[in-house]
Amino acid sequence: MALDDQRPDPNIKPPRPEVADLLDLTSPQSWFPEARTKRRRVVMHLGPPDSAKTERPMQLLQEARSAMYIGSSELLARELQAHLEKMKVHCGLALGPAATTRAEAAAIGSAATAATEGDDDNGSGSGCWAAAAESAPLWRQVDVAVLDEAQLLDDEGRGWAWTRALLGAQARELHVCGPPWVAERVRALATACGDVVDEVMYPRRSELRIEDRGMRGSLSNVVEGDCLVTTAKGIFALRKQVESYAQMTAALISDEFPPGRYQLFRSVLKY
Repeated sequence: MALDDQRPDPNIKPPRPEVADLLDLTSPQSWFPEARTKRRRVVMHLGPPDSAKTERPMQLLQEARSAMYIGSSELLARELQAHLEKMKVHCGLALGPAATTRAEAAAIGSAATAATEGDDDNGSGSGCWAAAAESAPLWRQVDVAVLDEAQLLDDEGRGWAWTRALLGAQARELHVCGPPWVAERVRALATACGDVVDEVMYPRRSELRIEDRGMRGSLSNVVEGDCLVTTAKGIFALRKQVESYAQMTAALISDEFPPGRYQLFRSVLKY
């Protein structure tokens, strides 16, 4: 048969309708039917760094009868838990594999299966939960959910988790925090879900000034008190270069460190 022959092969049967439905990936919002039964309000809190765009969502999280924080790391989830516990607000941690239903969570032994006071069979009830996006317990029904670091919707490796959380969170109010450029994407996804969408813009609180000379292209010009930001994969190599070229010791801070070590850094650096 010629390559340009477009006649259907009589030996190939079309897929059954139920199989065709399973292969249809054009409407991901339909994969979360429980969330689609809710009339959600999605509020975008947009602004540059140091704009306090997460301040109001965190306040609502603290005041809500039931709430969920979805962030970029388990370390941030632990930090939020510690903060809320100091404010006399109980907050559980949802760690481990992702689960979209209570049954799935029980089957994989997720820490999110631990019930809070007042939980019913649908996962609704009082209390607060904090999780990294990959392990967010989307089977829980809450009054307020906060999806932080929304720019990770565009991340090649982790974007699926933020998309899943945005589409599947069972919340009356979903507060999404991120830079202004994510607004179009968040609005498109929320509109496809039939959600009501609001937008709040926050200005930067402090002036951002660019150094005239910087390090002049060499790590030998690093001085005490400088902070160098890099990826998690490059952090150890960068420290080695700083210690070699600048002849000074460099401390490491990463949200991939174990919680105990991170708390030690906080106590030493007093932040």
